[in-house]
Amino acid sequence: MDNQNITADFADQLKRKKETGEISEATLATSDRVLARITDGIYRQPSSALRELISNAYDADATEVVIQTDAPKFETITVRDNGNGMTREALANLIHNIGGSIKRTGVENGFGVVDKDDPTLSPRFKRKLIGKIGIGLFAVSQLTHHFQIITKRKGDDYRLFADIILKTYTEDNLTDIKNRSSKEPQKFETGKALVKTVIDPNLDSHGTDIVLLQLKSHSKDLLRSRDLWERVLSPDNENEEEPAHEPTFHIGKINLSDGTTIEKDAKLPWNFLDNNSGRRFEELVKSVVSQGLLNSSNPKLEDIFDNYFNTIWTLALSAPLPYVEIHPFDITKRDDIRAFLLSNAQKGQVKEIDLKNGKAIREAIALEAGTPAGNDFKVVFDDIELKRPILFKYLPQSDHAIKRPLIFIGKCSPDLSSIPENIRGGNLSFEAYLFWNSKIVPVEHRGVLLRVHNASGALFDETFLKYQVSEQTRLRQITAEIFVKEGLDAALNIDRESFNFAHPHYQFITKWLHRALRQFTNKHKAIGSEIRNQKRSDQIEVQKSRVASIAETQWLTQKKNDEETPAVEFVAKSEVDEQRAKGKKAYVIEKVIPEYVLKSKGQNRELREQKIQALVTVLDAFGLLDDMPFERQEKLIHSIADLFLGEDE
Repeated sequence: MDNQNITADFADQLKRKKETGEISEATLATSDRVLARITDGIYRQPSSALRELISNAYDADATEVVIQTDAPKFETITVRDNGNGMTREALANLIHNIGGSIKRTGVENGFGVVDKDDPTLSPRFKRKLIGKIGIGLFAVSQLTHHFQIITKRKGDDYRLFADIILKTYTEDNLTDIKNRSSKEPQKFETGKALVKTVIDPNLDSHGTDIVLLQLKSHSKDLLRSRDLWERVLSPDNENEEEPAHEPTFHIGKINLSDGTTIEKDAKLPWNFLDNNSGRRFEELVKSVVSQGLLNSSNPKLEDIFDNYFNTIWTLALSAPLPYVEIHPFDITKRDDIRAFLLSNAQKGQVKEIDLKNGKAIREAIALEAGTPAGNDFKVVFDDIELKRPILFKYLPQSDHAIKRPLIFIGKCSPDLSSIPENIRGGNLSFEAYLFWNSKIVPVEHRGVLLRVHNASGALFDETFLKYQVSEQTRLRQITAEIFVKEGLDAALNIDRESFNFAHPHYQFITKWLHRALRQFTNKHKAIGSEIRNQKRSDQIEVQKSRVASIAETQWLTQKKNDEETPAVEFVAKSEVDEQRAKGKKAYVIEKVIPEYVLKSKGQNRELREQKIQALVTVLDAFGLLDDMPFERQEKLIHSIADLFLGEDE
């Protein structure tokens, strides 16, 4: 019997046993190729598996996901959503095709997981689907071999309860599977599922619970920060070249031997009496920013948080959530951030965006990313409501000449028709920003993060997709995100944490980003130069004012007859007699001003000339020029100017 008939028969069996509550048993099956990849351990951190479950909930039109752990023990994790839930057919298909996907395949089959007219959208809210590869639930195999699925559809008077135990493999098993995966794909037994129907008269309730039981030792050790605590408490720690330190904030330390006794109480970023889930996360983010304010160097998350809080931070970055403060495209003039529009031209230059009349960036240049979609989505992790922890205002500053943050915005929908249709992977459309601040907090936010349909598996790439130009200082002051509206998902590898670098979409985005970085660099240098020139100009104006004040003071102090301060003029030889006839102190310019001063330009020359004019006024105030012929005065003035100004002034 083929897989489709097996799935249909199991769904019918569940329907028949609804009234009796009998348990139906099924064998989990998956492609040996998928199994071989999963057992390679593609998900290295617990956050990766939890991220996949959050994505599944988003695709199921959930508005809320609640994750509960028994921290710091981490024996059990529950992921609960209020999404559409699964039909009998969808659950049966999952069990008999675990690791497969019916999303975006064009075959809806009444499973109710995608829009009937567009398989790239969710059925109710028409969200762009995040998941595609269909290994969200199998990803939990990295955390546990035993989990439960409890799911219900709105309008149903029952819920489905599935108890799933995944098979444990030996090294010989895995070698055999991987060898076979190079040939024609086959179905492979991956575990057992016991499913029963439980009557639930609440027709309005809906959603899915995933309960992870008996977490693997490795997963528990990661969440408990076992390695960190062992290094901190090691007798040899202080003798290490880089000794380990207790994180600033942690969930507490449990006895590593018995796994139950709490040996160190949690140190939280918020007041433990504060039960406001949104404020808790805000305090979590503030705790990182405050480290940037207190220290000259940029803080690292690994120094501030244990693995538990780092997991929360990672999930907040990757999920399709609102920003903790403001979406970068909602920045307005009053946020005091200069905004520039990036050019898509090969040798284009940026243009400053005029944010007049209170307009936000998105209104000024017609951007879509981050606009309200008519429905909300939130994730609450152990009573902490997650938000995207990227800030754009009130950030720590260094002593950099440029004090105001800068944001560079771009959007692109390239014509890829020149690439053969069978390899280009469809259309590509994206919006992006490069945000510059003299200090990026935390260090892990340096780089670029790619979001496909508002979600990300990878974190910030500090190489900016392998940008080769040596701009290390500036690159360390940039955080960037690229919001892919259409395309690129075909370039995602199975783990959704890396990309196929050879895919045309990835190649185009890489080239676009590197071109954008060059535009940013050119403008950043120009702004820095403008600021330095203005600072120098202001300094010269202050010096000129001071020089004039000294000369004026000495004149008024030494002269008792209230004579006005004489005007000192440096003119051409042909004009000197005319100016002296008018009563002005006029000197031949070449005779009083050293040659190197005459060759200088701009404000430097103006300041030097004013100093020489002040010198004449002071000498005159003390009567040192009285009855001295002009020719002798010129020699005296030139000598003093040459002595005290100097070519290196």
